[in-house]
Amino acid sequence: MSEEEEKYPLAYGLVVYKTIVQVMMQLSLFYQPQHLFCITVDDKSPPEYKAVIESLPKCFSNMKVFIGEPSDWGSFGILKNVYTCFNWLTESKHEWKYYQYLSGTDLPIRTNLEMVRIFKAMNGSINTDVSTFEVDRYKNMEGVLPPMPIYKSSMSVLVPREAADFLIVSARVQKLLKYLSKTWIPDESFWSTVLGSPALLPVPGSFRVRDILWLRKNFQLRPAYENTVNSIGTSYIGRYQVWGWQKECFGKVKDFSCVFGVQDIEEIMTRPEIIAHKLYLEFQPAGFMCMFKEVRRRSLSPDAHKFSAKSYSEMPSVELFKGKAITQLTNPHWLVRDSFYNPSLEEFDKEVL
Repeated sequence: MSEEEEKYPLAYGLVVYKTIVQVMMQLSLFYQPQHLFCITVDDKSPPEYKAVIESLPKCFSNMKVFIGEPSDWGSFGILKNVYTCFNWLTESKHEWKYYQYLSGTDLPIRTNLEMVRIFKAMNGSINTDVSTFEVDRYKNMEGVLPPMPIYKSSMSVLVPREAADFLIVSARVQKLLKYLSKTWIPDESFWSTVLGSPALLPVPGSFRVRDILWLRKNFQLRPAYENTVNSIGTSYIGRYQVWGWQKECFGKVKDFSCVFGVQDIEEIMTRPEIIAHKLYLEFQPAGFMCMFKEVRRRSLSPDAHKFSAKSYSEMPSVELFKGKAITQLTNPHWLVRDSFYNPSLEEFDKEVL
């Protein structure tokens, strides 16, 4: 571990429910003694599974474990479990710099040193996905005014400590959580909502989501054709996930999302994102192990210190945080796609900027 890494601790919040060996291997890649970890276990997990996870803090003083709610797809339990750890991590006296959410089926694409340099390049800005909220998700709250405009995003997010400190004491955030508890798939409605309306909720590092949606609606920008660490090509780096309607999945599609297989790994390892979602150790395990070994190899490489995160400082979210107007961004085309994009609905027959 380098001095640079030692002086830049991170916080991780995990929600897990199955495949204990995979979770242990996942933790071994993310684990550093200077980091802080919180794990929420789905209440429906077997007793023996819970017992193994609950034993971790006995060996690692920088880990905390909660037994959470059942996290059925679409239910509030997922968001509640995520927020339980987020709240605990933020209330701790540990001086971590950035928070990341992880599911039990994530693996890192970047090494710890690379992540540290990426977060430094982000310079206190927030990284979250941005999309329009789907009205059918109001469910029981249709016609009831929410405490703030609701947007859609991925559950994976990168939040600086100052923003986290602000969020956990906000009465408006608590009102939003109560509101979302009666909606459909609330875990995809939380982060961009609380982090995307600085006029209503002035979270440090936030930006106006409505400006991004306006840009997408009024300007015909082509999406970037390159997505690497040297040319990010996207403004969302919290998670690389492929939905079944987006591109070919060489593994299998489960719950509309690609479970990556062996043939997906080569492309994944060139991507600029922090983590890949999702991989199953029991499905094409060679793919999982290939990623695992490559990240470990890069971590131990004599050339590890050569990694540059310069391109990450040019992401729209970083420039918006620095005060640039939405029309003055260096790479506005990096904002074209959200993580749920459907290429069959994209049109580029207008004048292209």
